Amino acid sequence: MNTTNPIRMTRPLVIAALMGIVACGGESATTESAAPASIIAGSVTAKRVDGGVSISNGTERAVAYAVANPNWLGQLATCADPSPSCLRLQPGGLVTVSLGEIAGWDAQATEAVVYWWQVLPTSGGGYQATQVQRVQLSLKP
Repeated sequence: MNTTNPIRMTRPLVIAALMGIVACGGESATTESAAPASIIAGSVTAKRVDGGVSISNGTERAVAYAVANPNWLGQLATCADPSPSCLRLQPGGLVTVSLGEIAGWDAQATEAVVYWWQVLPTSGGGYQATQVQRVQLSLKP
C-alpha cells in the first residue's frame, strides 16, 4: 500500500509553476546574490491576525502580492505593470487579507504563503516583475 501524501508531493509543483510564470516575465533579481537597493530595499512581513493575514510593506517601493495555501494545487500569476491594480501595497502600507481571500483556502489549512514582488521598468520601455519573494506563516491561532 502506497502511503505517500499526494498533497505534500504537489507543493514543489506549485512552487515550480509559480517560478516558471515569473521567469516568463524577463530577467529578474535574485535573492541568492545581493540585490541593488533600488530593487529590494527592506522587506515585506506577514503575520496571522484575527480573521486573516496582515501584510506590511517595509520596502521603498510599492509591491504586488498574492497569498496562497501552500498545499493548494493551483496556479498564480505575477503582474508586471505599474498600475494600482498590480502594485496594491504602497511603501509603509499595511493590508489584511481575509482567510476567505487566500488562494486555495479551506478550513483545514494550517499555513499560508505570502508571495510578493516589485515591478521595475525595462530598458525597452516596458516593465518586468522582480523575482518572487515568499513569507511563510502558520495559520494556527
